[in-house]
Amino acid sequence: MGVTNGSNGRSPERKDIEKGSFFRRGKKKTERLNIRLEFERKVLYEISDPSPTDAITIGRSSECTWVIPREDGVASGHHAVILTRNGRLCLRDTGSRNGIFYKAKKIQEKYLAPDDQFSIGNCTLVVERIRSVRTISHELMFLNTDRKGESVKLDKEKILVGSAPGCDLVIGEQLVSQKHAEFNSKADGCWLKDLGSKNGTFVNGTKLSSATERLLADDDVVSISFVDFKFVDGRIEHSKVRIWYSLGIVAVTIFVALALNWVWRGVKPSSDDCLETARNEAAAARFDRAREALKESRTRRGAETGEVAYNELESSLAMWEKIYAGWGKAKSALKSGNWIEASHQLGMITDGDPNLWGWNDTSAPVMRQEAFTAKKLLDTCLRAETVIRDDRNRKNLAELKLAADTIREMEKGFAGAPPEYLEKLLAEGLRLRGQIEENLQYLERLDAILARIESESDNLAVVLSDLEELKQNAEPNIRIRIENCMVPLAMLQRSGKEIRRAALKVQRLEFPKPDSVKLDLPTLEQCIVNKHIATLRKEQERQFHYVLSVASGIQPMIRELEECGLTADTPVPDCVKVFQNPDVMAKVFACDSFESKMPSRLRTAPSGEYDRVLGIEGFFEFMYSLPAPYDPSTYAEFQFRPEIIRFRRLLAAIRTFRTFADQEQNAWLHSGAFLELYENTGEILKLRDGLAAGFRQPRADAPGRERILCGALAIFLDEEGTSDEQREAFVREFKMYRLPLIQLNREYNTAADERKIEIRESILKQGLPGDPVSRRMWGFRKYPR
Repeated sequence: MGVTNGSNGRSPERKDIEKGSFFRRGKKKTERLNIRLEFERKVLYEISDPSPTDAITIGRSSECTWVIPREDGVASGHHAVILTRNGRLCLRDTGSRNGIFYKAKKIQEKYLAPDDQFSIGNCTLVVERIRSVRTISHELMFLNTDRKGESVKLDKEKILVGSAPGCDLVIGEQLVSQKHAEFNSKADGCWLKDLGSKNGTFVNGTKLSSATERLLADDDVVSISFVDFKFVDGRIEHSKVRIWYSLGIVAVTIFVALALNWVWRGVKPSSDDCLETARNEAAAARFDRAREALKESRTRRGAETGEVAYNELESSLAMWEKIYAGWGKAKSALKSGNWIEASHQLGMITDGDPNLWGWNDTSAPVMRQEAFTAKKLLDTCLRAETVIRDDRNRKNLAELKLAADTIREMEKGFAGAPPEYLEKLLAEGLRLRGQIEENLQYLERLDAILARIESESDNLAVVLSDLEELKQNAEPNIRIRIENCMVPLAMLQRSGKEIRRAALKVQRLEFPKPDSVKLDLPTLEQCIVNKHIATLRKEQERQFHYVLSVASGIQPMIRELEECGLTADTPVPDCVKVFQNPDVMAKVFACDSFESKMPSRLRTAPSGEYDRVLGIEGFFEFMYSLPAPYDPSTYAEFQFRPEIIRFRRLLAAIRTFRTFADQEQNAWLHSGAFLELYENTGEILKLRDGLAAGFRQPRADAPGRERILCGALAIFLDEEGTSDEQREAFVREFKMYRLPLIQLNREYNTAADERKIEIRESILKQGLPGDPVSRRMWGFRKYPR
């Protein structure tokens, strides 16, 4: 069921353009035109005197200026364009499937002229001349509310309607916006525009778009909220029947007319008789005879009273004859298999108005139903073929199923002997349904395979193998679609391996530069072929950036641990070992710094083991400030860092590292070198807990100074594990311990020289380095040079 584009023929106007004949004929004044696009006798778009610089694109695509409804299955996405050539408006085909028709002939391009009508799919493009300006005054007549029957003159160029007091026509309704709509009187008539109202403006039941204006016709019904108006076109002469005539003249006229009527009736049939004959001929679809009888009725008696009936029947005859002839052409096209011509003819005769098929009440409605049935089947077949032959691989399962179901339902309606004109179309539908159902089987299997992508993202080789097997026996278009799925999947398989390699390096604590790691993902355009592929691409991109961010975040943590002495080669740093060394801790508890001269606060090297491990001034200030939390500035002024500060820095680095490692989303890191480091940090914490527990329970025979130092060490190394009660207990013990030393220090001022020596040695034996009491005595002690 092939669809071809364009024709080899050229319109006369196209030839004139090519030969430049328009320039030889002289400059012609450009006529002002009104152009509108109709679908099923409803106005979709309308423009008056369009700008020569703006092209108007027409088609089903949302990118077009004038968008044709999706119900029109014959029109293309980009079907036609109205543009300006040599100062004149021109309609051009932009490569549509089914072309543009003008007077039943397919054209490629034509200049627009008044009274032109073009078929674009099932839509009609109408061109009319804009009438010249004259002094007119349109009117609005209320059709309801308490103002029913009242008329309002549109005597200004622009009439603003709304609920605001400043409007020209105020409607006091809650559903009416303050500035609701505007009537604009122009040369070609009165235009109505919705001003972005909340509840809309309607003309004959159709809602106006706020982006376009609507040219009103005489007797159009305009609805704003619950208020209905009838538009009265001031360009049309409206007359009212006069009621009061001269009774005398009427009486004489009636008498004479009756007399003549009886005479004339005896000679020839009346106008009404001829009209009845015309209706009967039309009912039999003999429209030529009906037209002759109608013409005859104009010359018979009583013709003057039947003018309205004559005009109505004459208009209906033209319409009925066109519909009847169109149905005949459509059946011929269907019978011969000319689907494009059949679609064109059916599009022109399958209007929603049943009066178009009103020449009789018997066969005409049956024909109308047959025409609508044929159009539905034809449109379904055309859409189905378009989807099947879609080379952009956007076959939609739902759309295919709908097409197959529709064709199947239509076939049921012709279970018996179908009309001859539908035999080829039904055969074509049967063929298409079979092809659709075969495609559906492959597409459903394809979707089922692709649905496994998320659950088998780490083993895409199995999915790719199943796709390769499915591709072998698929028809060409399905095969192309499968291949278009396999290409991004193969790339995602490779990129998935790259992500796993990057994650493995992070587990090994190998950190390449971020710029050196590239992920070769398929493009977004390649992945839109299937939602599961697009989702996997998005997830891999997220995973890759997360691995890089984790690597970037871990590196400073690892550096901090290494600076604190914790490496793969040194699982227990020196700052921890020193607290495990009994010889060193014995010197610390003995406050060996007193054995040397009191050091300067600006010293760059420690004075004794006590100073190296704890720090003379800093550790006393920590004890003295309890129960307040540790203040890092306590040690900030000194030129070297005691081991206890290194130990505390190591504990802080371990806490940060393990907090990060214990997060649920980082569970994948626990392998290789990372896991080994994690376990080493855990061992350090166990060592710290053991040290703190030992310091909290010093040996029973430990002197008071050692007990004080042990209590302070337990708090310093394990602040989180120390309760407020333990802090308060230490503070009380510390104060009680210093009290005798403070009293001795006061006694020193008035004591004899021998007593002073005793006091000094007693304070230094019991006191703490860094305590002002001890430092005073320390300064008095003489040391050999």
